[in-house]
Amino acid sequence: MFSTRKLLLSALTGAVTLLSAAALNAQAAATICKDGTTSASSGRGACSGHGGVGRKAASHQKKIAKSEAKAAKSDAKADKKSDAKAVKSEAKAAKSETKETKAPKASATARVKANTNSAVVGSGAAEDNNAAGAIARCKDGLYSHAKNRRGACSRHGGVASWI
Repeated sequence: MFSTRKLLLSALTGAVTLLSAAALNAQAAATICKDGTTSASSGRGACSGHGGVGRKAASHQKKIAKSEAKAAKSDAKADKKSDAKAVKSEAKAAKSETKETKAPKASATARVKANTNSAVVGSGAAEDNNAAGAIARCKDGLYSHAKNRRGACSRHGGVASWI
């Protein structure tokens, strides 16, 4: 238990030391003398050996700090904007790459032309060329022996006429 208190006390002492150092740094930056030097103290007599507190120098330092903060903010905004553009262009490139890799679908007329030019047309069965028992004549010249009208000649360019 004694070691825990000692550890806690040393941690608190370190935190107080850090806080007081930060306060001194803030005060040191706050007071600028007329001759351009900075003073660690603030208030009455802070720059008594340096010609007094330089109000113009202090306001000039504030302007510089403000302009630096503004520049940092605009840099951050520009970085964010360029990152967004990069992400957008990468997405666009990926999308166009995906489109290029997909095979184009052949149109129905191209498939019909391909079927009429090939050696085997339709299922290759003898009944495709036989009108007996067919329900429709397809646009590619073959006959459909389907059980119903729905889907008849669907792979042959459609129905030319119903029988």
